[in-house]
Amino acid sequence: MIFTNETRKGRNFKSEFISRIKNARSLTIATGYFGASLIQEIESKLVKISRNGNCRLLLGMIFHSGISKKQKDAIESLDKKLRAESQENGIYISRKEYHGKIYKIDNNIYLGSSNLSEHGFISRWECTAQINDLATQNETSEYLDFLFNEKTTVMLSEVDLTTPTPTKTLKPSRFLKDYEVKTFPSGKIIDSINIELRVDKQPASSLNLYFDKGRKNTKGLYAPRPWYEVEITTSSAERLHPCYPKSKKISDKKKSRYGEFNAYIQENGKIYKLRMTVASDKGKAIASSTESGGRETLGRYIKGKLETAGILKYGERITSEILDVYGRNFITLKKINDKNYILEF
Repeated sequence: MIFTNETRKGRNFKSEFISRIKNARSLTIATGYFGASLIQEIESKLVKISRNGNCRLLLGMIFHSGISKKQKDAIESLDKKLRAESQENGIYISRKEYHGKIYKIDNNIYLGSSNLSEHGFISRWECTAQINDLATQNETSEYLDFLFNEKTTVMLSEVDLTTPTPTKTLKPSRFLKDYEVKTFPSGKIIDSINIELRVDKQPASSLNLYFDKGRKNTKGLYAPRPWYEVEITTSSAERLHPCYPKSKKISDKKKSRYGEFNAYIQENGKIYKLRMTVASDKGKAIASSTESGGRETLGRYIKGKLETAGILKYGERITSEILDVYGRNFITLKKINDKNYILEF
């Protein structure tokens, strides 16, 4: 049987879910998103399950997207009550994006598109099916164990889920003003290199570091990286190009390299100078240095250009489609000498 929330093509999933959890002794849910009102409605039922057995919920898409205060209050209340029964129970957060929807109620397993929300359970057309094949049930149970035990999955109390506050879109010249200079360095351009922005192959790194698994903040809680933090991750062929910025090995025992250069940017008739670094294994990562505001400065320049063009919004992943609309999927470094380049995007 499938559950579609459309009465002509299958009943709503909420009726099935509520019926199943009424006398359940075990409940495991792994879903992308959730709704506060549904959590509040079923809270007492979930707490009852936790008293008789176990009750775990994994939320897979909110670490980066953030949640409202009402949502935060709802899951904190539920988590506290579930963990009062057992520390194995409670709300878990995946720091790596998980978008699936799995509901395991005792030995009944459901797979589909229904998020744990009123929209997913009733109002939006969905398609969720009960799995009766034993082999698929076992595979799904194993996958649930994997999700809850993966190192990127942590307890709710270990993450900072404050709702991200979008910064006001600024033209690149506004935040580059601290690095304004009068002229380019003397000398002619002797070579240039185009460094491809492989955003589809790097959905959680390079320009999309925001979607990485995050790191601990000053409060000791896991939080996403800053929205504008970026680095340019290069290919081996690009690093072999004679124009690629120079770097030196840090140690004979390691692959890490480090180098520095100046990148000059021209915007609206003005010239800006950023101190840049070449780092990481084999010198594969290019970023703006701490002397120039850290890696967010280069991110503000690149993402700022896309925002100003009206094709990127705060919190969105940069994709090849976005770069296609912008008309450029690479940055250009024009070499004047080993220490000075002109950067264009």
